[in-house]
Amino acid sequence: MDLAQWPTNRLLNTAARLTENTSTDLFRSLDITPSGMAVLRVLSQGLAASRSELGQKLRVRPETLAKLIERLQHGGLIAQSGSVRDQGDVRLRITQEGRKLLDRADAIEEEQERTLGSDEQLRAELISRIRALGLDTEADQKRTPLKLVPKISTQEDTSRSSATG
Repeated sequence: MDLAQWPTNRLLNTAARLTENTSTDLFRSLDITPSGMAVLRVLSQGLAASRSELGQKLRVRPETLAKLIERLQHGGLIAQSGSVRDQGDVRLRITQEGRKLLDRADAIEEEQERTLGSDEQLRAELISRIRALGLDTEADQKRTPLKLVPKISTQEDTSRSSATG
């Protein structure tokens, strides 16, 4: 079947999958997964976060997040402070090494965008469609995870278990 005949949802899903594959390949060159990058991006936006705050922002379950945090700590990309006995008191923060990696990733993504071009109209339409489907990122940060939003996959993590977070 010709692409022009595909339903819109199939086109969106295919574009998302291909984009995710490209990002995964780019991050692999930095020895990190897209999930690990998501954690670094959240932690780089400000103050240290608790595990539960981080899980809410990323819309992932605590058990999924625990393995990811462990890998990122082992790689020296994030650190924790607070009581080991009281996990509710533990705060996570990005390390200097994590910031350096994030800067390298941003540079790679900026170069990719310059190479591929950016379509502001497409971005606006995608944002509109996502909101129409019921996802408002500001409101959803205060809610429990939605089933519409794919959780950060552990499948990629298990297939690259030797990679750092």
